[in-house]
Amino acid sequence: MAAHFSKYQALGNDYLVLHENDQCPVPSPAALRAMCDRHSGQGSDGVLVETEGLVVSEGGAESVGAGPALRSFGLRIFNPDGSEAEKSGNGLRIFARHIFETRPEHPRRFAIATKGGLAAVAILADDGSLVRVDMGRPEFDLGGETLDREATFGGQSVLMSLVSMGNPHCVLRGLPVDEATARRVGPIVEGDHLFPSKTNVQLLEIVARDEIRIEIWERGAGYTLSSGSSSCAAAAVARRLGLVGEALRVRCPGGVLRVEFVDERAFLTGPVEKVCEGDFAPEFLRKCGLPC
Repeated sequence: MAAHFSKYQALGNDYLVLHENDQCPVPSPAALRAMCDRHSGQGSDGVLVETEGLVVSEGGAESVGAGPALRSFGLRIFNPDGSEAEKSGNGLRIFARHIFETRPEHPRRFAIATKGGLAAVAILADDGSLVRVDMGRPEFDLGGETLDREATFGGQSVLMSLVSMGNPHCVLRGLPVDEATARRVGPIVEGDHLFPSKTNVQLLEIVARDEIRIEIWERGAGYTLSSGSSSCAAAAVARRLGLVGEALRVRCPGGVLRVEFVDERAFLTGPVEKVCEGDFAPEFLRKCGLPC
């Protein structure tokens, strides 16, 4: 129902999970912003909405060892500014744990259909707290490969690499990898004329052959403690440049995610924690224009 929500976090990146049905339509952008507000709403980095309809998918099953077919669940992903995202690595892992917890059969391997494509997931821990997701093949040829190209944003010279993980990313090298720089440069790059649909931004530092460190500015969300798709994008760029190997740790401000490349596909593994569940009050739902 419209009133009920569950909340999860993945290394400080938190989402609300809702369900779409005849009585609970997808909230409007204004309602999504109200829900995500940390002062007057529940507060979160975004909203995950399970869509009606389950299908059987043939794609991606082999990548998590689930056999020739996977049951698929539909997912729409919304940013705290009310815009819709194509994909989210942390969002996929959070939604996977939610499906695992709320289905009587407790599926351990299944697929999630998003606007950014189909993702196969595997629940690795018996309590659902560790999840692996096939994030697909990084795409570099976005109208001509852009890798470590010199660029200037806000008067600052950087090395820019562009990659898609089903959603757009701009990975920057040559800047201090810290929160202050991410907050200063991130919004400039996100809204630059090069990105008419805006972009996610990562500041990248190579720590070792098996480790990188990033700071993150997410499209539609702002400064973020961790991001699965950003981790995969930064890892893919570092690998493409020959700076890291096939398996590496990605250090985000919120903690460490693991990214591995198998047959050119990026696999993301990390923890998910349930925070709470509850019901929005009728007066809040009325303010949001939702049924109560």
